[in-house]
Amino acid sequence: MPTLYLAEKPSLGRTIARALGRGRAGEGQIRGDGWVVSWCVGHLYEQAMPEDYDPALKRWSRERLPIIPEQWKLTPKREHRGQIAVIKKLLAEADRVVHCGDPDREGQLLVDEVLEQLRWRGPVARAWLPDLTDAALKRALSQLQENERYRGLSNAARGRSRADWLVGMNLSRAMTLANRAAGGDALISIGRVQTPTLKLVVERDRLIEAFVPTDHFQVHARFAQQGNGYPALWQPGEAVADEEGRCLRREEAEAVAARIAGQAGEIVTIEQKEKREPPPLPFSLNELQQAASKRLGFSAQQTLDVAQALYERHKLISYPRTDCRFLAADQHKEAPAVLAALAGNGFAKEAQGADPKRRGRAFDDKKITAHTAIVPTANSAGRLGRDEAALYDMIVRTYLAQFHPDHRYQASRVETRCAGERFVTKGKQVREEGWKVLFPKADKKTREGEEEACVLPPLAKGAVQCLEAKVEAKRTQPPAPYTEGSLIKAMANVARFVDDERLRKVLRENQGIGTEATRAGIIETLKKRGFIRGEGKALRAAPLGRQVVEQSPEQLSNPAITAWWEQLLGEVERGEIPLARFEARAVQWLRRLLEAVEPGRIREPMRGEPRRFTGKRRERTRRPAKGGRPRPAGERTGKAPRRRSSS
Repeated sequence: MPTLYLAEKPSLGRTIARALGRGRAGEGQIRGDGWVVSWCVGHLYEQAMPEDYDPALKRWSRERLPIIPEQWKLTPKREHRGQIAVIKKLLAEADRVVHCGDPDREGQLLVDEVLEQLRWRGPVARAWLPDLTDAALKRALSQLQENERYRGLSNAARGRSRADWLVGMNLSRAMTLANRAAGGDALISIGRVQTPTLKLVVERDRLIEAFVPTDHFQVHARFAQQGNGYPALWQPGEAVADEEGRCLRREEAEAVAARIAGQAGEIVTIEQKEKREPPPLPFSLNELQQAASKRLGFSAQQTLDVAQALYERHKLISYPRTDCRFLAADQHKEAPAVLAALAGNGFAKEAQGADPKRRGRAFDDKKITAHTAIVPTANSAGRLGRDEAALYDMIVRTYLAQFHPDHRYQASRVETRCAGERFVTKGKQVREEGWKVLFPKADKKTREGEEEACVLPPLAKGAVQCLEAKVEAKRTQPPAPYTEGSLIKAMANVARFVDDERLRKVLRENQGIGTEATRAGIIETLKKRGFIRGEGKALRAAPLGRQVVEQSPEQLSNPAITAWWEQLLGEVERGEIPLARFEARAVQWLRRLLEAVEPGRIREPMRGEPRRFTGKRRERTRRPAKGGRPRPAGERTGKAPRRRSSS
């Protein structure tokens, strides 16, 4: 009887089959000598709809809330029933199963639920596959673990999915029914992560609208010492400065400029420090999405899709859905092979300057999570699309930086006195470019009120002459609207919006709301539901999105709820509490929230696209899984699909 290797997706299944040896392809499977590989296509099952528990629940009614399943049900996805039948037949002839899901919570659950639904009772081993190169695959397949060891991961994913279903199905119905009672026709979708993310955008728009610009004035002077000129910026004294240290009156600044022009001054202090800047750490998905948004103009989902293609199709990078920016110590041994491959992939000049013996701060076993950072593999590159090549270039250069010296420079600070006024000059003298040779010169940006660091001539304490002075008018700028990159950063750093120190700590430990793999999907969901809209690179709250935040209970948009859930889910994952205890706590919270969404809560009826309330199952087209076809989704508000969280 063969061993069945069950992968998460077809592309991974084909990759595993190549690592096992030659095989014969069949429908939904590849069969070899003593083994057979098959695959899921993302989740083959999904949470049952309310009407699958009770047909009467098809009609939306406030009296029937909350909807709390006594026994949770999964239903086969219609478009994947054929693949389920293939797996069922293969299980009947297998002697054991090797679980080859992605190395994370959702990947663990995805295969586990197939085995549970098809009532497999035989042995199950687990292959942990963070890297899909042939060498890494063969190593992982030779070092199998007992699947039961990862039960906590599966339970945590299951708990999150069920809790998100409870929130989506119940609170979306409650808010929509309350809106209908007030005369509105918009469907109000609520989610544990979706709604706090929407609030971030709404609050940023409010800050921008309420911003009152402040005019202030700087004096830029130029001094000389023994023929060596240098710039300096006036530092207003307490008599003329506001609390931010700015001069708000033009006449004060002009008086200073007139008073110092042509006058003698003195350099009173010169501070010089030798500094080092280490290479940037390799990318996590979160950091990659931020960088790609800023440098390439990619959306978060675009970055994820391109990175997934580089990982699955081209085998050129490691697992991209990672929250880690560090590498295992053993990965340092792979550096010569990776550098050689990169030299053949169009990075010969850059790889030539890299020293594979150099071991930087990125190689640290103590800081590894379930995955390691995103880095290039030792595979040869084929033909890449424009977006793939651009993202690959970013990942490669950041990896190569780990094998270059630190960037070294001398930082200088010169204080000049003239006519009783203080002036400061900041200088920077590069000693060694180091890893920065790998990157184009970045635009020089300075904080408001600071002079750009410049290369200073030889200077010493003593007399100077003011050559010129001019006044420059400045105006404070409002906060920038979110871009997809900066919104993802805000989601990851949402702890700063939470007052409770204990919950703030949990959010920091769990890197905010959402996950590396789901944040892009959350933003896409908000756009599709008409809650936010893009204006160029900027994201703005649509009128409907603002109304949702303003008229929902504050608890729904408070990221502290996610912190509380993640704390409990972490305990489930570690086996410290049973899944049932988490679900019971989620139900208690749900009941309290439903009490807050009373029928008269909506003060201003919410109207607008993209959907109107009908009280019936909604029909809309979801993006199909690869190889699938479009399908009606029905009331998917509370569903937690693979790769695209509904929360």
